[in-house]
Amino acid sequence: MSTYIMTYPRGFDAPGGGTKSFLQIVYHLQKLGVEIIAVPISTQANGGLSKELTRALLGPEVSMTEFKVIPVKPSKLHYLLNGKAIASVIRSIVKEKKVDAVISWEHEAAFIVDFLKDRKIPLAMIAANPSYTLQVQLERKGNPFKKIVNRWFRWRSFRQAESVFVSSNFTRQELIDLFQIKPERIHITHRGIDSIFAQANAWHHVENNGQAQTSISQLIFFGSFAPIKGLPDVIKALGILKQKGYENWRINIAGWGGEDAIKLAVLQADIEPNTVFLGRLAPRELAQSLGNSDIAVLPSRAESFGRSIAEAQAAGLPVISYNIGSVPEIVEPGKTGWLVPPEQPVLLAEAIAQAIDHPEQSCQMGQNGHQRVIERFSWEKTADSIQQAISTLQLSH
Repeated sequence: MSTYIMTYPRGFDAPGGGTKSFLQIVYHLQKLGVEIIAVPISTQANGGLSKELTRALLGPEVSMTEFKVIPVKPSKLHYLLNGKAIASVIRSIVKEKKVDAVISWEHEAAFIVDFLKDRKIPLAMIAANPSYTLQVQLERKGNPFKKIVNRWFRWRSFRQAESVFVSSNFTRQELIDLFQIKPERIHITHRGIDSIFAQANAWHHVENNGQAQTSISQLIFFGSFAPIKGLPDVIKALGILKQKGYENWRINIAGWGGEDAIKLAVLQADIEPNTVFLGRLAPRELAQSLGNSDIAVLPSRAESFGRSIAEAQAAGLPVISYNIGSVPEIVEPGKTGWLVPPEQPVLLAEAIAQAIDHPEQSCQMGQNGHQRVIERFSWEKTADSIQQAISTLQLSH
């Protein structure tokens, strides 16, 4: 049995989709016979991981074998120094047992690169940032010291890793262009989509009794309420839509973070009677909500994969999003949804109007997206790609 150490830059109980992806990768690597030792940055026992959290994120049907978790406390000085504690733990593990590879979720490997190289232990990294281009742009506008620090703490690790796993060709090209990472070291490993969302597609057909779609009225947004995910733009677009006379619709908003600001924006856009807040939903609850929806409006301003978009498509929904990042690799304009230029609420409103005006076309787009996602994205493929890449590295050592 192979043993991999997997680092994670936060606690497993932190909001966002990273933990779900981490756990799915662990689960499917375990099915391939890999032992996992997880090293997250967390003050919580077991890194905040619990059976309840695992069931909530992966569903009750997933029976995950317990894996060892060694949490390390975050640095009191700066989060980029968390890698020092990570490195100390990895050194201790390597002294006690044979480790076949270390997989760093992001920048946590900064202080362990040379140690692993000396011991001929492959280092792989998962590039999970929504947009490295945006990160570098912010870096250039900020303190010059930050640029120097990031070059060593963040980008050096990517350059020295023997394999880098990305979830889209968009991120692959970013790493090549921005950091001159050799293309042969980068592996595209699409994230998987849970089967529960594909089942929602069947529920949707049952709801319609197998009849052709005659109306589009149930819209949904889900995910973080952070501006980068585009919810403020959705609200502005729906305000514009209502001003144009479209009133027979409802937007269901599911997610977390900054709800007071979002509710104020809803009030200002005069769409409060058409808006329902669902809170943060577990996967099965989200799938049920998607099954009761007609279209997903998910105009993220930066995406390295776009899992929420793929989940909506798996559920048989056409998607309206921004033409940015990796999104065009998932949404085919005119076939599985609509793409508009980023940060253009007026154009978002036009796309929503088109979806409402052409229900049968919208329904067909949803089914096209469902079929495409089912064929392309699975966690089994994700784990298998990671395992094959690391096995190749082991043979070269």
